[in-house]
Amino acid sequence: MTARTSIRRSACIALLLATTSACASLDAREERQSALIGPTWRLAGIAEGDAQTTLTAQQSQELTLTFNVKGEAHFRLACNTGNVRWTAQFMEGRIQITPIATTRKLCPDPEIANRVGRELPGDRRYRFSPDEKTMFIQSDTVTFRFVDSAA
Repeated sequence: MTARTSIRRSACIALLLATTSACASLDAREERQSALIGPTWRLAGIAEGDAQTTLTAQQSQELTLTFNVKGEAHFRLACNTGNVRWTAQFMEGRIQITPIATTRKLCPDPEIANRVGRELPGDRRYRFSPDEKTMFIQSDTVTFRFVDSAA
């Protein structure tokens, strides 16, 4: 084998590896995107430092979030509804959520819904549990734990 043949073979192998790596990266990105988009996510808990709040089943059903492929998300915040725009860097686990435009009904016990409305928008980190049935969105001080409502 000549030096020229060896260089060509090495270049072909490098190109093949780069292409395979790029495809794998796109597949991983699509998997992360598909996990985020589609399910209705129910808020199941809030953690702030050592303090943990676990929502009741009824509270969880009244605090939901659904992302769509158009970059929009729909919230149910107790007796109110709201909409946001969102973008994400799926591989980096970052999501940007605009302030929530909501209806303004007077709900009984609005504390948790108001907290979500205040603290969820912004540049946030997010991740999934290994089975992708739980999603965590983390602000600077609070971690919101959402579960797939179909799970």
